[in-house]
Amino acid sequence: MFPDVPIESLPIHFACIATDLISGREIVINQGSLRQAMVASASIPGIFPPIEMDDLLLIDGGASDSIPVQIVKGQGAQYVLAIDVTKSIDKSGELENGLDIIYRTEDIVSYHLTQERLTGVDLLISPNVKDYSWAAVKQIDEIMEEGAIAARQSMEIIQKFLPATKKSDD
Repeated sequence: MFPDVPIESLPIHFACIATDLISGREIVINQGSLRQAMVASASIPGIFPPIEMDDLLLIDGGASDSIPVQIVKGQGAQYVLAIDVTKSIDKSGELENGLDIIYRTEDIVSYHLTQERLTGVDLLISPNVKDYSWAAVKQIDEIMEEGAIAARQSMEIIQKFLPATKKSDD
């Protein structure tokens, strides 16, 4: 899905976040292969294997920073638009065994980390997807539609952040 081009050659500044599985550190990837960066940033533990890169063992950036607002600002962003797709912790499924408890604990940790990381966001879009699991691939069309609805509802505000464009008389 992603071309194997150098990140430095992209027309718009790009960076993504991964987590070093060994040190636990958040890693900003803003140079090298775009494809390798995207794969590393999305390597969900237990689903996809970690990616070896520059003596690091990288997994999904969400393990260390679910919404990297401060990283984005540190990369020079004037405004930060974030999309919060964190699962709701208002509802708990059955807690019948240790695995259920581990999953529930992960939902709680992720929720609280995300709330903390949202500090500094200029515009937050929250699609109505809080009851979906990150693995709800069978409902992907519904999830995407909810995202599109939330984006359309936010367009007027988003446009206020965009620089004014000069209209041509042509």
